[in-house]
Amino acid sequence: MPNLMTHIKVAIDTISTLDDPYIASNKGAFILGSVSPDIRAITKWTREYTHFVPLNVTKIGSGTETMFREHPKLIDGLSPSTPTKAFIAGYISHLTLDETWITKVYRPYLGDIDSFSTPVAATIADRSIQLDVDRMARSYLNNKVNLLKILGNSESNIKIKFIPPKLLTEWRTWVETYIQQPFSWKRLHFLVRRSHKQDETAQKQVELFLKQLDVNLSQVYARLPSDCIGLFSQESIAHATRLIRRYLY
Repeated sequence: MPNLMTHIKVAIDTISTLDDPYIASNKGAFILGSVSPDIRAITKWTREYTHFVPLNVTKIGSGTETMFREHPKLIDGLSPSTPTKAFIAGYISHLTLDETWITKVYRPYLGDIDSFSTPVAATIADRSIQLDVDRMARSYLNNKVNLLKILGNSESNIKIKFIPPKLLTEWRTWVETYIQQPFSWKRLHFLVRRSHKQDETAQKQVELFLKQLDVNLSQVYARLPSDCIGLFSQESIAHATRLIRRYLY
């Protein structure tokens, strides 16, 4: 799935598209929400517990629909200006971004495992594109916004039934540490290892990919239409905006 900085970049763009002064005044809560489905990185919860759908999801908006079905009182009694509402809006942004990646990028262009030399090669292709998109998002954000300032104490007054307050504070601290780390292509080793722990050749394949990174990455991008990533971002923002307005307004 798209990495943390990609989620934050799209979240910030979604805030601009929503043009809601209440959301804008709780930008930190929105951004924290936009990365919080991945809190499982520190809790080891199942993906479906925080994303509400399996990876074989076919409809954009399914995770949001399931979230509100499982937690029907999620926004009961919340005023438009509450940080919790902004957090939930950001959470919707994350769910939508993941589902858009699966249905519009991964499944049509990178999901045909048989078209790659090995299953590991298929995973490398998908994760390398995700990392490159994240690299570009990180570069943009580092030049445009002070994320640490925005995120500071952003979990204050957020009440989410399925994420305890102390855990949310721990997660916000984890995110702050993460965003201060420089980008590195070596993260590809970690991303591939998660899916191929039993394949002894996996890390060697990653090394070979990274040794000729420019050439290999270009070959992966050749599988995608030239406007694929740009459209992916635009569609994510459009769907997130639609769903946020549907459920929160």
